[in-house]
Formats: sequence, structure tokens, C-alpha cells
Amino acid sequence: MVERIGGIVAACAAACGNGGGAAGRAVATAPSATAAAPAEANADAAPAPAPPGGAPARESGADAEPPSHAIELSPGHPVTVGGVALALDRVTTAVAIAPDGRGESEVMVATLRVGDATVDLSAGDGDRDTPAAWAGDVRVDLVDIDRDSVRVRASRATGPVVDDRTVTLERRRPSGRDGGVPIGPDVAIARWSHGHKHMRAGGPESPLVVRLRLQRAGQPSWHTVEVNLRPPEERTFTWREYQFELVDFDYGQRMTLRVQRRALVPLRPAGEP
Repeated sequence: MVERIGGIVAACAAACGNGGGAAGRAVATAPSATAAAPAEANADAAPAPAPPGGAPARESGADAEPPSHAIELSPGHPVTVGGVALALDRVTTAVAIAPDGRGESEVMVATLRVGDATVDLSAGDGDRDTPAAWAGDVRVDLVDIDRDSVRVRASRATGPVVDDRTVTLERRRPSGRDGGVPIGPDVAIARWSHGHKHMRAGGPESPLVVRLRLQRAGQPSWHTVEVNLRPPEERTFTWREYQFELVDFDYGQRMTLRVQRRALVPLRPAGEP
């Protein structure tokens, strides 16, 4: 699955094929270091470290709890919160097979439109739930779901910077023995790569293609972010609540990034406190 988020192509386990490229394992050179990941689908990155107690981590994205005010949505009745239009397209029921193949359970899936994007939220037996989803810098959390309506909470990563770190990534042979370099409370960059695009003769100069593979703690899947930069004029990009700035790089060998994480701000219908 590939989704376009804020001008960035984000893909789960997707291959990136843009001209040439050089990849490397994320290696921290300072205690706060972090960042970067490649695009090949079969790379041997290890999962990010599991949270305390061994429980699977959910899409937290911020230190604070999600906003307390729930928004009720039903088909044909969109709601606008903080300038973002939310609409429920449909609620469907699916049968999920247990990971060991020995059982099945019913999962309810809500398909929502968040601005111009479409996201799915689901609730079932807990093991295969999707309690939160992102559309650009907007996060939607599922509160409740039934056959013809849902209740959700919405927030946007426009709050103050709550984490600011500079990280240096260096190329090395992948070992698969660590969980990458953390850039937040439950996000790590497992791998990274540089690439370029094939441009027509006499046309604009090829941009620097930066690919990052990010993993949430306790989750086997990853997100691949790919952006085209033209430093020093164009050197920043965002992914969800994270803003990245390319500070310095040596093509295919090293890259220094500044990573800032913004707090989530609740989105509520007009008239609510």
C-alpha cells in the first residue's frame, strides 16, 4: 500500500525504484542520533525495541493522550474540525484469521475521508485492531464503532516542538542485530539510502532522493518515506508529527539530519471548548 502524505510518498513494505542509489544501515554516532531508511522490501532490518512489558505499541505519535472530545460520524453527515473535513464513507465487517491459523474473529472496518485522503480504522479482538490512522499531519483515533456510525477523536501535529535532536547516519553492512536509531518515544529509523533521478539532457539537475525506513516499536511492518531534495534551497520535509532537515550529507556514505517532533493539538467542532 502506498499513500501520499504532505508531498511525501509513504509506503508499507514498498519498493522504491528511482534511478541509482546507495543504501545504509542507520547508525547513531551520538546518544541522540537517529534517522533514515531504505526502500527495498526485503531488507533485513530488525523491529524497533518493544515497549515495557512486551505489549504491542500502538500509533501513539505524541506524549499526551488523544483529545477527550469525541466526534460522531455517519454516512452523508460530514463534520469539519479545525478546517479539516471528516466523513464516514462506510462500515464493513470482515473475518480475520488468527496469526496461528487456528481461529477467526469478526473485525469491523470504518473507511473515513480525512480531507482529501482515505483511511481505515478497525476494531475486533484487539490483536488486529487499527485504532489510529494518519492523513498528513492529522491523526484520527477510533473511540467506538457500530454498523452505521463511528465516534473518533482528531488531532493535528501543529503544537510546540517537544523533541529536538540532531542525528548522524553512516553506511555500514546491515547486521540485523539492532532495532535502528530512535527518533521519538516509539519510532526508529532502521535503514536509509540516497538515490537520484534520470533527467533529460539540458534539463534541471537531478534532485537528491532521500529514502527513510521507519518502524514503530513492537510492530513488524514499516513505513518507507521518499522525498526529493535540492539542498541547500530545499532540504526539509515532514512525516506525520516529525519534521526533518538535511544538515549535511556525503552521497551514499553519511547523512546528518535534524529531527523535530511536534505535539498534537485536539481538533474539535466549532463552538466546542
